[in-house]
Amino acid sequence: MSPALIGAVSAIFGAIMGASVSLLLALLNHKRESKKHEETLFMNSLSLLAGDENQRSAGLSIIEGRFAKDTEYIDILLPALSSMAVFLLLHTKNTESRVEFFNWLRVMDILDNIFQEYNPAGGYLGEVGNSLHIKAADIKHNNGMGDGIEMTMGTLRQWAKKYSSEDIEQEI
Repeated sequence: MSPALIGAVSAIFGAIMGASVSLLLALLNHKRESKKHEETLFMNSLSLLAGDENQRSAGLSIIEGRFAKDTEYIDILLPALSSMAVFLLLHTKNTESRVEFFNWLRVMDILDNIFQEYNPAGGYLGEVGNSLHIKAADIKHNNGMGDGIEMTMGTLRQWAKKYSSEDIEQEI
């Protein structure tokens, strides 16, 4: 074999190896940047939950569309959304806001899917169930005029059946 041919083969082999390493590094960098972008999007969506009703709605849209079914984020979403459900039900000052009511329904739908699919440990199911009982007592004693979203007893009963082993009728 001639030295020129050996040199040419070596050069081609070196170029292929160099291109392969460059491609591998580019793919790894892309994966790292994508993950970084995804984590930033997730944190921004959680931050939006603390805003006004329209920001909360936007944050929920991102969570519903991208993160609600991703097991990597369930451990963070569960406490965040459980707290959001309780806040909207009992503490928001936007009591007559239909946007907040629909935000609450969206939160509850996400939580319902998490509870059914992943059967998570912890007191989150009980926390949500307890807040439904507190809301029932509020409706009875304050005619529903306290803080938290406006809700009919029928809607409250439907959700209480899912989240509480106790009969909500005893609150009325």
